[in-house]
Amino acid sequence: MNGRKDDPEIGKFFEALGTVIDQRAEVHERRHGQTLYKPLALSTKGLINETISFLKDKHCTEDLSTVGVKVPSERWVQLQFQPKDPTSRAGLQYTGRFQVRWRIQRGLLRKWHIDSHYVNALWRYIDQFCIENRQNTLLVSVDDKAKGSIGEPEEPVLISKKTAKKSLAHADLELGCLDHDFCVCSFTPSALLRIDIPEDINSGSFYRGDLFVVTKDTITQASNTWSHLVELENAMMDEEVGKPIVVVQSDGGPDRNIKFATVKICWLGFFIRNDIDYLVVTRTCPGHSFRNRVERCMSVLNMGLQNVALARNRLENEVFERQMHSAHSMAGIRDLCASVDGFEEQYLEAVSPALKFVDESFSKLEWTGTPVQCLAPAKSEEVSSLMNEIRELMSIDDPTKVSSKALLANKFLQSIMKEHVFESDYMLVIKKKTTTAARWGGWHTSL
Repeated sequence: MNGRKDDPEIGKFFEALGTVIDQRAEVHERRHGQTLYKPLALSTKGLINETISFLKDKHCTEDLSTVGVKVPSERWVQLQFQPKDPTSRAGLQYTGRFQVRWRIQRGLLRKWHIDSHYVNALWRYIDQFCIENRQNTLLVSVDDKAKGSIGEPEEPVLISKKTAKKSLAHADLELGCLDHDFCVCSFTPSALLRIDIPEDINSGSFYRGDLFVVTKDTITQASNTWSHLVELENAMMDEEVGKPIVVVQSDGGPDRNIKFATVKICWLGFFIRNDIDYLVVTRTCPGHSFRNRVERCMSVLNMGLQNVALARNRLENEVFERQMHSAHSMAGIRDLCASVDGFEEQYLEAVSPALKFVDESFSKLEWTGTPVQCLAPAKSEEVSSLMNEIRELMSIDDPTKVSSKALLANKFLQSIMKEHVFESDYMLVIKKKTTTAARWGGWHTSL
């Protein structure tokens, strides 16, 4: 029921509708400035029903016709909103009576942090330092991408729920998959952006360079500090070898938080192992991971995972397959890998085709005109070699379990930290000094 455009009975309904809209905007418990966190209503019908309830409570009656109020149709109410395109022919039909339009909530808000200005200034100073020493500096940005799902045999599961774009597919075949929320098997891509340092901080871009991706099985190939360092070394094994200054930027997650004693020991071992003169490790402040430059590469990597569903193969040993089916969790599968001989090898063979497909998808992408390079995950032998070197150099029984209290109690490590390390909440600097006879030998330059 619409009636005339100037029908007073419909006009009363629209006055009440305007009141409901204003109330919903004003009493929002989380409103800050011009930002709302909830919609006014889920649908036009729901907004009409709320207005009807408001009028019934106001007039204390169940029959609105007794008070001279008519309820218009849903379409007539929609035409009182703001048009999507005012210049179109359909937009001319809208009256724009209410400041309401259809919108999609976007995750573009940024969390405020008291240290954000300090960290932004710190990163700018580091960028200027890299420019001044660009011929001798390796600048990298590292981060882990969100995990992707791998389904059970013959049960392919969509890698990510964020895939919403169309892809090319055969016209006679359906592009489908299972819609499961939980899968035991998954993979974790680690991204590393080796930045081409510009010549000027204002006109140059710090987002150009070589993008490396390491696709790891989440269960058996841990994405921790040790594996990250080995993978960083692998990404340095070409023309960047021999650069005395290394600058690493990250978002400061648990495996890269420079405030943790284990992470400090790892970076110190990386510094010694690769004979670096000057190492700078920085992190963003909490809630500001978007400042990490490699984050911008994630949208490109998402293109390689659009509308892709993965499933593992069956284990060759049927006994292992039944054990795998009854594990029900990542911890259960890790226990089987540790306790059952041959289980881990067959498990990796079962998931390797899915991981290989992901690598092939990534390798077809480009970042700033350069193909994405896929690296092999860190091998357990390489990680063990790094741990053993750190254990011998620093006289530590177990480098993976170094607490801040144990670090303070180790006099040798404290002497190294005092002489060669500068640390703050957001930056860790390790440097050589020509005035000190360091235990690990010589250096390239005098810094």
